[in-house]
Amino acid sequence: MLEAVGRADAMSKEVDEAFAHRDFLKAEGDRFHNEFVELRKKSDQTHEKITEMMVNVNEIRDKLNMARDERKSWMVDHNAAVKSEMKTGAESQDVADALLSSLQNQGSVTFGGTGKGDAQGIVKKGGKSAKKKSMRRIDMNATRRR
Repeated sequence: MLEAVGRADAMSKEVDEAFAHRDFLKAEGDRFHNEFVELRKKSDQTHEKITEMMVNVNEIRDKLNMARDERKSWMVDHNAAVKSEMKTGAESQDVADALLSSLQNQGSVTFGGTGKGDAQGIVKKGGKSAKKKSMRRIDMNATRRR
């Protein structure tokens, strides 16, 4: 028994060093853990602020998109109105329907003054127009004189 106590006393320095090292590591672990908890609280607060800002940003972006869509719809409506106003008779479905019903009811259709009696009143005049009279005719085969 005395022998065992002697060995225990010899090993107690090594064991005491191991326990001291264990206590140091435990204290360091507690310190790092407390630092982590504090930083985690700060990061949670920052995350909450970011979340609030994202909600505000999304609301503003939605308002801007709605305004842009409204302006776009105004332009589309205006362009459609202008396009419908600029249509000629050849492009209009209403004119085509009217001509078709006229053809079915009367058996003939009149297109812009090309009817039966329209050609009688026109007299074809001959000669050059006033614009062409004033133009000088150039002889391309003639030699150039100096």
